[in-house]
Amino acid sequence: MQDSQLNTVNPFYLQRVVKLAEHSRIVTSDDVYAANGMKLLAKGTPISHEVQDRLIKHKLKKPLESSLSVADAIDPQYLVALAQDVLASQTKLQPILFFGNHGGQALEILQGLALNGPMRMVLTMLERSGNEELRQSVECALVALVLGIELGLAQERLQHLAIGSLLHDIGEMYINPEYLRGNNNLKPSEWRHVASHPLVSKMLMDEVGQFPPLVGQIVLEHHERLDGSGYPRRAAGDQLSLEGLIVGVADTVCAVFRCYGRPLARAEIAMRIVPGQFPPQVTQIVTLALRGATQPEPVATELPAVALMTEGMHRLLKQLAQVLIALDELQDEAQIKSYKPAQLVVQHAVQRVNLIQRAFSSTGLDSLPRAEALGALAANDSELQFEIIVVLEEIAWRLRELSRDLQLRVESMPEFVAPLFERLVLSLHMVRS
Repeated sequence: MQDSQLNTVNPFYLQRVVKLAEHSRIVTSDDVYAANGMKLLAKGTPISHEVQDRLIKHKLKKPLESSLSVADAIDPQYLVALAQDVLASQTKLQPILFFGNHGGQALEILQGLALNGPMRMVLTMLERSGNEELRQSVECALVALVLGIELGLAQERLQHLAIGSLLHDIGEMYINPEYLRGNNNLKPSEWRHVASHPLVSKMLMDEVGQFPPLVGQIVLEHHERLDGSGYPRRAAGDQLSLEGLIVGVADTVCAVFRCYGRPLARAEIAMRIVPGQFPPQVTQIVTLALRGATQPEPVATELPAVALMTEGMHRLLKQLAQVLIALDELQDEAQIKSYKPAQLVVQHAVQRVNLIQRAFSSTGLDSLPRAEALGALAANDSELQFEIIVVLEEIAWRLRELSRDLQLRVESMPEFVAPLFERLVLSLHMVRS
């Protein structure tokens, strides 16, 4: 196997392995050699804290992931049983999971997955993390498969879609867990670390899982967007696979379902508020599932007070004004004008902000002369309150996404550039709903 970044043992991955080894027997399935040929561990050596330092100090001849096995590893039969439980008990997702009656075919695809030992080890780590990571991965795979089947993908492509959606986030095992908690205000270098996880996932698919190239492409693209606003490559349009975009939709839907009330309605709003990020033929299925739900979702009973909603609107409008001022200042900045790459980044920011503003305007909320008028309008309409709250949350999130995108873009430029963008980045990031 050719040399790669995986030949250096990732400390966060190794910590997870050692933690799992406290409760499950993990041994080396082959002799483990350092890159210089020195034998570090013999085949059959149990993984423990005692060998952790030895592994972390050396670059290995081949990735550690290829040389580990765990007792009672997860297999496709276990995945099917878990998927059946999801289908039976995940009531929030059922309008999508049962759309088109594709659940049986999805289970058959999961049953037939070919997973080697290292990938079964990964699934076992997810299952025994205590955070329902494997269950969430199976939920994403089921949603992706329903979307793919409804779109008429061929059987081989559906198999690749199943593997890619099931394992799309395994690169997060290589990320500092502190960076993955909540809405941390990450520094550019920290966000770059987080944004690298699709690249790590792809390397694992290609080098350790030894899957067909499309599987690696799927996991690489699950945070990319059709309009080029995603990461890690900011690819767009025909550069992206349909399967990668399907997993992006499934991942978005599942994330919304885990966090909020009335998830179908929120998911539908999230995908249409800024159009062009996902293929319309995919998002249309989510919309049809919402409209075809046999029981309407109950209106949320724990909505914030109208005063808090009004305050959120005040804050958003004020921050949008600050964003526009920061953009104007950047366009007039002499140092920006003299450096073409920075000009292009400013142009990109202007285009993205204009798109977000148009999305906001399409809701009609920005046409109210005062935020107090919003409160009066929605005071006795809980359905309208719900719509307003979701729109504010989504606009704020899109602005924060742009803030992180700009941080990544300017970080690689000469040192004088980043301070010039500081006000814009901060204004975008501080928007809250």
